[in-house]
Amino acid sequence: MQRTICTDSDLSSLDVRMASLYATALKHATPAQQQDIAAQHRRWAASSRDACAKAKDVKACVINAYAALDAQLAAYASGQPKLPIGPETVTYTCSDRSTLTVVFTSSDQVRVRHGKSSWTLSHVKSASGARYASGKVSVWSRGGDVEFERAGKKLACAEAR
Repeated sequence: MQRTICTDSDLSSLDVRMASLYATALKHATPAQQQDIAAQHRRWAASSRDACAKAKDVKACVINAYAALDAQLAAYASGQPKLPIGPETVTYTCSDRSTLTVVFTSSDQVRVRHGKSSWTLSHVKSASGARYASGKVSVWSRGGDVEFERAGKKLACAEAR
C-alpha cells in the first residue's frame, strides 16, 4: 500500500499532511493521549489504510481513510482534543434540555442515542470538524459542541460537564 501512496502525488500529499498533523497532535497531547494517538494510528494503518488494497477504488478508499484520521488528529493539533481516539462515550446536553449520547467507536463510525432512539452513523466529508450521518440523522462535531439533526430539526448540544 505504501508504494501506491508514494507513487500517487495526491495520496502522497495526504500522507505528508497527516504526518504533520500527527506530529502537532502529539505536541498538544498529554502522555496518555500520546499513547492513545500512537495506538490509534497503528490500528488505522493496518485496518483502514492498508485494507484499501482490496477495495475496488483504491485511491478513493485511501482518501477516505486519511480524511477520517485527519479529523481526529486536527482536534488534538488544535490544542483542544474533543474527538476521542478509540471507543469513548460523550454525553451532550442539547438546547431543548434533552440528552444526546455519542459513542465514538472508530474514526469512521459513531453510535448515537437521543431519547428512546438510536442510530449508527458513518463519517462523511465536511469542511470543518467531524460529521457523521445516516439518512435524515446527523451529528456534526466542532470543538466541544455538536449539532444534532434529525428529520430537518437541528439542536445545538454542548458537552455535559
